[in-house]
Parts: sequence; C-alpha cells; structure tokens
Amino acid sequence: MKLYDKSISVLIVTLFIGGVLVGMVDNNYEIEQPILDEVEVVKPAVSPGHNVFLQYISSDNCYYCYTSGGGSESADNLKQSNPDEFVYITYQSASFSVTNDARSGNVAPIFAMNHLGESGGAPTGYLGDSDPARGGCYGNPCNGQAFDPVFEQGGYMAPTINDYQITVTQSINAANSANVDITIEAAYIGSGSAPSTTVLYAAVTEEKCAYTYNDGSYGHNCWRAWLLNGNSYATQSGIVGGGTGFATMNLNAGPHTETWTVPASLARARAGQAGFDNMLSIGAIFSGWSTTSHNEDVFAVSDSSMGPKMELAVTDVTVDNPQSADGYIRGDQVTVTATAGNVGGLNYNDGGNLEIIYMDGNSPVVVSSKPLPSLSMQSTTSHTATVDTTNLPANAWTTAFGARLTNLVGDRTASNNILVENYNHDRPPTAKQATVSGDNVIQRGSIFTVVAKGGANDYVDTIQTMSFELEVSPANTNAWDGSIDSGGTVIVNEGTNNEGREYTMTPTLTMPSGMYDLRSKTIDSRGQSSDWRVTPNAFSLANGIPQVTAEPVPTVVCDVVSDVDMTPHISDPETPLGNLIIDSDSPYFVSWNPLTASITVDFSFNPNQGCPLGQKSILVTVDDGGDYSSSGGLPYGTLKFNVIENGQPRWLGLPTQAIDEEGSNSYSTLRLQPYVTDTTPDGQPSSANLLTFDIVGESNPGIISSQIINGVLGFETIGSDSSGQTTLTLRACDEDLECSDQTVLININPINDEPVIDTASLGDLRLKVGEESIIDLDSLVSDVDNTNDELTVIVTSPSEAGGAQYNRQTGMLKLKFNEIGLKNVNLKVVDAYSSSEYTIVIEAYDSDLFTISKTQSESSFMVVDATNLYIGMIPYVNFYLTDAAPLFTSIEVTWQTCSGEGVCDGAWIYDLDMTQSAQGWETEMNIPFVGDPTGQTMARGNGYNYGDYFLVKMEGVDSLNNNYKTPMSEAPKWTITQNLPPASEMADDMLASHIENLNNKIEQLEEQIASSQDEDNSALEQKLVDTMFELELACMDSRAVCVTEETSGTVFDSTNTGANTVVIAGVVIAIIIVALLGGMFLMRGRGYEEVKGFQWADTTLPARDAVANSMYGGTQQIFQQPIQTSYYTNQHQPVYSNQYTQPAPPQNIPQPVAHRGPPLPPGGLPAGWSMAQWEYYGQQYLDRQ
Repeated sequence: MKLYDKSISVLIVTLFIGGVLVGMVDNNYEIEQPILDEVEVVKPAVSPGHNVFLQYISSDNCYYCYTSGGGSESADNLKQSNPDEFVYITYQSASFSVTNDARSGNVAPIFAMNHLGESGGAPTGYLGDSDPARGGCYGNPCNGQAFDPVFEQGGYMAPTINDYQITVTQSINAANSANVDITIEAAYIGSGSAPSTTVLYAAVTEEKCAYTYNDGSYGHNCWRAWLLNGNSYATQSGIVGGGTGFATMNLNAGPHTETWTVPASLARARAGQAGFDNMLSIGAIFSGWSTTSHNEDVFAVSDSSMGPKMELAVTDVTVDNPQSADGYIRGDQVTVTATAGNVGGLNYNDGGNLEIIYMDGNSPVVVSSKPLPSLSMQSTTSHTATVDTTNLPANAWTTAFGARLTNLVGDRTASNNILVENYNHDRPPTAKQATVSGDNVIQRGSIFTVVAKGGANDYVDTIQTMSFELEVSPANTNAWDGSIDSGGTVIVNEGTNNEGREYTMTPTLTMPSGMYDLRSKTIDSRGQSSDWRVTPNAFSLANGIPQVTAEPVPTVVCDVVSDVDMTPHISDPETPLGNLIIDSDSPYFVSWNPLTASITVDFSFNPNQGCPLGQKSILVTVDDGGDYSSSGGLPYGTLKFNVIENGQPRWLGLPTQAIDEEGSNSYSTLRLQPYVTDTTPDGQPSSANLLTFDIVGESNPGIISSQIINGVLGFETIGSDSSGQTTLTLRACDEDLECSDQTVLININPINDEPVIDTASLGDLRLKVGEESIIDLDSLVSDVDNTNDELTVIVTSPSEAGGAQYNRQTGMLKLKFNEIGLKNVNLKVVDAYSSSEYTIVIEAYDSDLFTISKTQSESSFMVVDATNLYIGMIPYVNFYLTDAAPLFTSIEVTWQTCSGEGVCDGAWIYDLDMTQSAQGWETEMNIPFVGDPTGQTMARGNGYNYGDYFLVKMEGVDSLNNNYKTPMSEAPKWTITQNLPPASEMADDMLASHIENLNNKIEQLEEQIASSQDEDNSALEQKLVDTMFELELACMDSRAVCVTEETSGTVFDSTNTGANTVVIAGVVIAIIIVALLGGMFLMRGRGYEEVKGFQWADTTLPARDAVANSMYGGTQQIFQQPIQTSYYTNQHQPVYSNQYTQPAPPQNIPQPVAHRGPPLPPGGLPAGWSMAQWEYYGQQYLDRQ
C-alpha cells in the first residue's frame, strides 16, 4: 500500500515537471509554417436552413487545389463564413494522379476513395454523398466560392435532415492527457419514424493539415483516422481495437451515443497547434455505407467545432372554443394551449416567459404568462389560458391567437419565438330584402313563394348554415305575424349575390285583404340574428267572399228550440264570425246570435202534419260588409238539419232478491236487460244491449256491496254478520243520454256465526316458574248469534298437565307452570252449531337476562369499560350498573381468559361488594391460571399475547328475588391486537404496570435459566436480553421508578447525570477507536469466509443496532433522555383474593398510534423491537423469515 502511494506521488510530480518542460520546448522551438494566401473577405453563403457535408479530394501537387480562389480556399472560406452549417473533410493524397492512397483515408475497413469511386484527379468535391461531384475551378477562378451555389441549394443532403440531430464533442482524457475522448450523440427528433438502421460516419482530422502543398501552403480538415465500432479506430497504419466498420444505430429506439479514446498525437503540429488543439472530429448520420459505391442519404452532420446551439421555439398552438369549432362570438371563452420546446442542442436554464397572446392588429396582447422552466434538449413545456373575447374588436373578421417566448437569454433565432393561429370571428349575419316569386296579388285560399336572402358577414357561415325568419303585416301597421311561412329547405342561386332560401306563404282566411309588408331576418349557426329587413308593399291579399257549408249536418229535436253552432258552417277570410250578419226567411229560423256564433232554430210540432222529421234545409244570407252591388245581392248558402224524435228507456218491475249473510259466499246476480226497453228519438225500437246502467242510490248502505258489469247487477253481504234489507236505485241510459230509473229490494237471510276468542292480548306471554297468573278469558269470548252463557269454553295444557285451568263459573283462566320452557295452551269455544279453536304459547322461565355492554345502552344492566388493551400488558376494567338495572342485592362475576385459538386457561369467579353499587367496581385482568388450585399462578402474569381475549358473565338477584343470568352467547369479550405504545406516550399508571410486567418476566426467565443449566438456554437467554433491553428503554422515561444494581453497591441520583454523561461519552469514544483499530487488524488478516445464513442474534437485533439507535436511526429521542436515578420497588399485589379491594383507577391511558412501515407479523411486534426500529428494519426482518 505504501509503495503504491509513493508510486502515485512520484508519477504526479513527474507529469507536472514534464508538462512544464514540454511547454518551454514548444515556446522556444515553435516553427512558423506558411499558410494559404490571405484573400479578401467574401460575403457569407445563403443559409440552406440545415448543415451541409462536403467530402473534398485534394493532393499535395494539385495546383487548382492550393491556388488562390481554388478548391481548398473555397472549402475553407465556406467553413469560415458559415461555421455552424458547413462541415467538410479533406482526403489529401500525395499526388493527384493517385488519389486513393492510404493518406487519403482509403484504408480498411472504410476505403473512402473506393466508396466514392475515386482513384485519380483533384480537386473533387462530393456534397452530401451524392453525384454530381463538384470540382475546383480549373483555370477559371471562382473567387474562393466554388461550393457556395450547391451549398445554398441544400448540398444534396437528405430531405428529412431537420428530423435528425447530431453533436460531436472532444475533450482531453481525464486519466491520461496524452489521449482524447470523443463523444458523438445522434438522435431522431422528427414526428415520424427513423430508418431502423443508420450508420455513424466518424473521423478524426487535423484542423490545420500537417501535409504541405507544393507552394508551401497547407489545407484544413485533413483525414487522420476513422472512428469504428467497439471504441476502435483505423489509421493509415492499420486498425487499433478490432473494429469492423462504422457503428450502426437504430434511432427509433432513442438517442444513440458512441465514445472513443484516441491518441492526441493523431493530430500533428501545424502553425502552433498540435495534438488536442489541432484535432477536429467529424460525425455524420448516413443511411448506409458501401466500400464500392456512394450516393447514400446524409441525414445530419457536425464537427467538434460546432458546439450545440441554444434554440428555443414555440412549436405548437391550439385554439379551442367549447361553444363552436368554427369560430368565436364575442363573449366566448376561447382556450389557447401553447407548447414551447428546446429544439437546440444545449440545455436551457436562464428563465424567460411563455405568454399566451392574441394580436390586436400587429400588436400582441398578453393574456397570461408562465415562467419558463429549465428545458433540457428536446424537452417541452406547455401553457394554457382562457381568452375572454368580450372586448375583442367587433369589426374584426379574424383574430390571431397564439403564444410567444420573451426574456430569453442566448436564444439563437427570434423568428420562431412567436406562433399564432388565425381564428375566425363569427359575426352577426346581415339581411337583404325578401322578394315574392311571381304575381304579388294573392288570391284567397292560394299560397305563394318568398325568397329570403342574407349575408354571412364572416368566414364561418354560408347559406348552408343560415336560416331565415319571415313575418308579414298589413302595410304600415307593424302588426307583424310570423305564422304563415313554412319550408326554407330549398336553397336557390347558391354562390351568387342572390342566393337564399325559398319559403311557402299560406295566408289564413282571417287575414284582412289589402297590401302587406314583408320583413326577413337572417340567423346563423350560432343563433346570431341580423336586424329585420323590410320589403314594403310586398304583396296584396284579395278580399274573400263568405262561405256557407252544409256539412256536417247537425241533428235537432222536434218541437224543441235549439241553438246550433255555426263555426263549422259559415266563415269569412278576413272577418270574424261574430262580426258577420246572418239572416233567413225560413219559418224554422228564429235568430242569429253573434256572441255565441250560433243560430236558433225551431222545428215545431204541427197538429196536422206532426213533427217535420228527416233532413230539412234553411237558406241564409251572410253580410261581411263588402260591396256586392255588382253581383246583385249578398252572398248566401243553404244549411241542412236532421230533425229527430226524442225517446227514453222504459223499465219493467224488478223482482225482490234474497241472499244469506255469508259475505263473499252470498254473491248473487240479476240480469237487467230483460227488464228494460228503449226506442230511438223517432220512436223506433232500440236494442237494450246498447243501454248503460248505474247504481245511483241505496236505502241502507253498509250491509251489502254491489256493482253492475255489462248489464248484470251483482251483490253480496258485507261480512258474515249483515242483516236486514236494502233498496237499490238503478238508472238506464241510452246512447242519446236519455235516462230513466228503477228500484230493486234485496233481503238478507240470517245465518249462524261461529263463536270467537280475541287472542290478541295473549301473545308473547311470559310467566316465571312457580308463579300464578289469572286471565279474564270470558271477556275475550264473543258470538254474534249467542250470549256467553250459551257458549262452552274448553281449556287444555298439553305441554304440562294442570298448567292451565279454566273456571266456568267466573270465566277466569289460571296459569301456573313448574317447568321451564314454551307451554302450549289450547282454547276451544263452542255454540249450538259450530266451534272455534286457538292455541296460545307461554314462556315459562326461571331467570331473566342479565345484559352487559361495553358502552352505555338503554337496555343493558352493566357497562364494562376495558383499558390497557395492549400486547404485553394486563388490561384494566371499570364496570358499573346502569339506570336500567333493577335493585340488585347480589351479583356474581365470572371472568375468563382465553388464547387466540380459543383455549381458555384463566378463570376468576367472585361476588361483588354491593355496597359499591353507586361507585362501581374496577380491577386488573390478572386472572388466575385454572391449572393452579392455589390461585397464585396467573394465566397472563407477564401480559397478554396477540389474539388473547377475556370475557365476562354475571348472575344477580334483585330486591324482588328475581334471578338474572348472562348466557355465554351474550357475554362480551375483548381481544388483544394492539401493540404497546412507546414509554413516552404511556400514562403514569400504564408505565408503572409495564415496568412491573417486565421485571416479573425477567425474574421468571432467570429462574427458568437457572433451573435448566444442562439444557440449551440460548432462546431463553435471548428473550432475557431482549426483555432487559425493553426494561432499559422504559426506565429511561423521567417518570419511571426502577431499581438498578451498581457494581459499587451504591445508589446514585439524577444530580450525577452530567458527570455520568461525560464518562459514558468517553467510554463510547474509546470503544469506537478500539473497534476501528481492531477492525483494521482483522481486515488485514481476514481471508475469504463462507457467508452463512443470517440469524437474528443479540448483536444483530435492531435493539443492539448502533445505527438504528443513533441520532439518524429513528430512536434518538430514547437515548437523548438523561440517565435516571431509579430504585426498584415491586409492589405487585395478587388480584385474586378473598377480600375484595378496589385499586385506584387508571388515568389517561393512551390509545395506540397507527404505525408506519410494513404490516406487523401475526404475533405483533417482535420481542426487543420498538416501533421506530420496525419502521426502518421491519421489512428486512420479514424478508429473513
């Protein structure tokens, strides 16, 4: 080790001194080399928008290569003017007659000249990898711009070049400064898919070539090595590292990175530059590579001088209007979502803002701004804002919504910092004058067509999405009516200035004659409407002649004055019926009634001719106020009437009916049609089957129920005790609503009824064994047809002979049972004709239910409140009588303790001290073990285990000598499942009890170990260590009262804690130092040891884990407590004793706190663990099980 350290030191010093000497040599012996002749600065070539790659072929003796303005100068000028868009490599051979020598890169496995098909001739240039080749300016000086035209046209790069990205970086190797690390990263950044296989063209060049042209000048970017797959490379001397070709890439799988380490000496010295300083690495993404042909796609190219650029852009903007997908109406809430991204090659961390905007003319208006987060390459961020369009210009046809980037630092291009999308303004449409098609004089009863026209007034709607409303009004009255138009589905003249929709107009007969104005309104797809556009005097509606119609012919009754409605018979197109004057010279015409729009007629009876039956006519004239002088008189017409005779149904007498009082069994019927006849109003016979019948009266309601169905009267008594008679009034009506009534008498025959006993009050009877109960049974017996003296009551008790006895003289039923159980008592009541039988069930009991609940209940006698329900603790109970409890004179309590498997090994039975009834009772659940008749061994002396439970039953006698018991099925129980809380969270009494339990457990374990010295006590010893540790943790609480055994035999108090802390700290530091030294010696001598299965031993328990119990282990609060002065007092009192004692009630016993970490094992927290340790190490413990 020391030798190694010394070697490293010597090496570092040597490198330092060597570096200084090399620097001195370089400074003193640098040789200036001639460079290409300086030329005038030329204008930069126009950017093609992407990088371009040139493979330039040159030779030492190529005149047109090194001449002023020749090929080499052209390539270098283009690199200088467009340094971040142009990359080229020079393949420089010794002679232009042989350009495929090893110097030019024509070496295995790449063979660059063979790939291009070159063997002689220079200068030649291949932009991209494609023909035609570009040569120098042979005898025709190009002014140093030989490659500019093709560069500006794209340089034959792949069309999808902007979907790819490549970066080349080189740095001095950190471990060896004589080497250079080269890293090339390639990625596909387009939205589609890259080819599944691409080739990574990679080369090392000299930025200033060490080769010299014949005129003493030199070129640039001369090939020196190919960078191959497998971190290998090839020079003209051969392959280093075993590479077989260029690295291949699948960019669909994500970005691809290749790294090489090469000697810095590959780049030789020229013009003061050497090694790393004169090295230029080149990388390009080719679609493939062949050593015999070219014309591959070049998707991207870069070199190590082209550092990645900072380029941020707004890449996407979407505009969404929930109200419409086609545009916005002012007041819409338009949602604008913008995405900005880092589209360059550098991570961006300099802030700025992404703003949602809309354009007011050429000025952006900021709606919302979001701080720009740090953006790594190709990462994006989005921002969404809602634009309230209420205040946007009303006259705008479109509004541009979008986003922009502001306050950027170092961004390359500003033109892509803003992106907007034009969104159409859905403006209200306009209306044009509607026109009437054809003749505009409209005759009554005819229809005509109107073409409604309008304009969208925006880029959103067309005639296809617009509709129209039409209204008409008598000229110059503005009494507009929109009810006569229909249609609108036919579009005419679409695409012209006269386009519109055709509507059919149907004038009503009530419309007055004369000229009418027409107006129209245009409505677009969003319900926006234009103003009304009026076409004055659009059409003329001709006057209408009143019309008289005979059909339908009304029917009237002979010799009855009748009013007949004229609404179906007389009408006028423009005059309301009530405004007409109707008259007639007919003897049957009485009057015209304009208020009711009816005429009064009277087809009276003539003593000689009788009634004028049949169809009769009346000629009427109608005056609507029009001028009919030219036609010779008023309009007229004929009304027809059907004159009929009136008739009513006629009844025969109905026979008296009789039924028995048998309820539904007494149902009887009477068919009515045979007892009634009918005629038509003209006296002709009419079928009785056409009559309808109803019951319209009943003289004695409540004794029968009746109904008529299809002309049949049905009736029955209501119940079985009805009696007497009743008269029903029946009504028959014909189709002319002529009706007549008739009555029928119904008699009820009495029938004997069974006697009954009302047993409703005898349900759910309970009777204590040996006690007697008297029931007045006679008062529950009744018979409709007989008195109780005429009835016989029989009582039997089959469940227990003599248990029920009936006294016929008094009518009393005596009940008394001597056996527990349900008792059946049979009751039978008999009259002269029938009988009824009943069975009642009586519960005979000896004790009532002694109810116990865990919480206050209205029905429970005793409430038992249990606390300290934690694993490893002794529960404590407090119980008291409720207000619902009777006055008990004695109570016997039975407690049982059982395991989670249901094995009950603890029992405690004793009588309560009833003088404590008002205060209640309390005790600890330290229940004696059933296997120890002395009662000194407790079933759970060291606390309850996980799943253990205890239950309680009680028996009592009250002041009335009633017995009460708790069945086992009703006994409440408490199950122990909660872990013990930390000592700091325990109440004082709980902490004292916990310490007492631990001391008892330690004492028992020590006794067990002492009594079994010849056996394997490792498990007991481990339990003892864990228990003692638990006791130590508990005793660290400031409230704890503990006893410690000092080696000096003295007792110390808390005043010595400061000194003790210093001593302890010193001891701990000494132990750590010794442990470290010991560990070092052990490490020196340790060989390979077989790893055995992990076991939880005393040194590996988390309770002994120095890390877990350190200030970073989760239990530092325990160990930061001061050392307590303590003494041990065992105040344990047996709970089971002949004399009842009342311990002090527990105070503030805390409830368990939900733990973190993995779930606890079924047995609860392992011995020796704290919850803090379980949170950190619990999963490891579970994994070891």
